[in-house]
Amino acid sequence: MNNYIPNSIPVIAGNEKKYVTEAIRTGWISTGNFITQFENSVAKYCNVKYAIATGSGTAALHIMLILAGIKKGNGVLLPNITFAASANAITYCNAIPIFADVSLDDWCLCPIELNKFIELKCSFRNSKLIIKNSGIQITAMMPVHLYGHPAKLIELRKICQKYNIVMIEDGAEALGALYRSKSIGNGSKFCGLSFNGNKIITTGSGGMILTNSINIANKARYLISQSKDDPKEFIHHEVGYNYRMANINAAFGLAQMEKLEEFVSKKRQINNYYNSFLKNYEYLSIKMESKNVRSSFWMVILTLDKKMFKKGSLGLRNFLEANSIEARPIWQPLYRQKAYKNAFNLSKDNSEELYKYSLCLPCSVNLKKKAIEIICNKIIYYCEKYYD
Repeated sequence: MNNYIPNSIPVIAGNEKKYVTEAIRTGWISTGNFITQFENSVAKYCNVKYAIATGSGTAALHIMLILAGIKKGNGVLLPNITFAASANAITYCNAIPIFADVSLDDWCLCPIELNKFIELKCSFRNSKLIIKNSGIQITAMMPVHLYGHPAKLIELRKICQKYNIVMIEDGAEALGALYRSKSIGNGSKFCGLSFNGNKIITTGSGGMILTNSINIANKARYLISQSKDDPKEFIHHEVGYNYRMANINAAFGLAQMEKLEEFVSKKRQINNYYNSFLKNYEYLSIKMESKNVRSSFWMVILTLDKKMFKKGSLGLRNFLEANSIEARPIWQPLYRQKAYKNAFNLSKDNSEELYKYSLCLPCSVNLKKKAIEIICNKIIYYCEKYYD
């Protein structure tokens, strides 16, 4: 369809072709200097000492969990609403995902719910946080900066410090986001990024580990390169992983990084356009940012009033699709997933509500204001005609 409006597509508007061509011309397509340049660019932007490029965001999460010492049977706290990769990486370590509810204001891990759970259901002895009825030791927390909005890091860090658990930030959706004027990952030992095709910047497929620890950085580089112990001989003292990013992907990413701040600005503008068109309709709300944060607005989220639209957002999504507009559901709460039917689920009420009544609207960086107006008019038309 010529007039089809996709949900979110990559924008290639800079030196991508030039840098990729250079990698091809020189023959450095697997390893090469573009990897170092890309890593340095991201590290400088996020104001961290080290950035380690990986083949995917999931690979970054997996390596960080290993380096955090997560072992078989350990529990890792994470939000019920996130992409499955967050829980998958935990499962790769034979650890146990523990799904907790999100706050309605930022859609991220809820510190109030976590504190309540710990006080009522856990014991803390000998620097170990144990779930009473299962014996599971909680060793890590993985806050996800959902759809580009930073989690409540100060409150969550206090919990981690009090109960001796490691924080591993999942920033896969939030490069360009700021928490109290600082980049995500700036104040944590571990933070992972993703450069999948629909992220704010992309390498086609790729990820990044952010850290301020030279030991973590060196160990991460070692593990993602099959744990080679000799540059020429095939010697491996540890099990390693083929998790490196290729030079040709890094070349593409370096060009995208040159556009990052422009892309974030456009994403924020797109979110504001949606809000300006819909803010006078009390049954519609566009997700905005909380105080003391700058969201990168990776996705624009619309939520319907649950009293007026008791059946949820599916009808609107189908209507928009019939009108050549691709709206998508938000992440389905992970406790619902068949792969995690036996996982540990703490709470889900807010997650269920948001999933039922919310949609991700088109928000490609090159989306024009006129297209947003057309989308909003379709939304208003549907809501005024088909509300319950």
